Amino acid sequence: MLTGNKAVLRPWQEKDLPVLTEIRNDILLQSQLMVHVRGSSQAQTREWAIERSTKPNGLLFIIADKLTDVCIGYLQFVEIELIERKAKFGICLEKDPQREGLGRELLSLALNYLHNNFAIRKMYLEVLEENSRAIKCYEKLGFTTCGKYHQHFFLNNKWHDAVLMEFFFNE
Repeated sequence: MLTGNKAVLRPWQEKDLPVLTEIRNDILLQSQLMVHVRGSSQAQTREWAIERSTKPNGLLFIIADKLTDVCIGYLQFVEIELIERKAKFGICLEKDPQREGLGRELLSLALNYLHNNFAIRKMYLEVLEENSRAIKCYEKLGFTTCGKYHQHFFLNNKWHDAVLMEFFFNE
């Protein structure tokens, strides 16, 4: 478990499934992650959590409120490559004005965890170009823009560009 000021990163538990299912069915929230909602039942969410947490090249953390231990989102690393020492990640956090800055804090904890425990030297991600709030968050952590996918995600009868960002740990 990784502990921040307002939240913790921990493995998923059965009690998280109702919130995770709600998050996975939130069309607006999932579109920010460039995912198309297809409707997830609690059983499908369980399968997703098991798959994400047992993949040899991935990690799934539940973001839980520090005081109540209630799930408020998730953070996942995919495509962890130990030879190249790189990993791709994404974060999904319920919107709440009380949690301003929480994503940045938890990302910092998780990035340092991967660097310290797996010798990861590079993190990378894709983010919708219009998601300026997320881009600013990543920039504050030290991520830089390294490219763009044009017309990468189709939503609301419109194509959207995705920005590619990367972060290197000082070696």
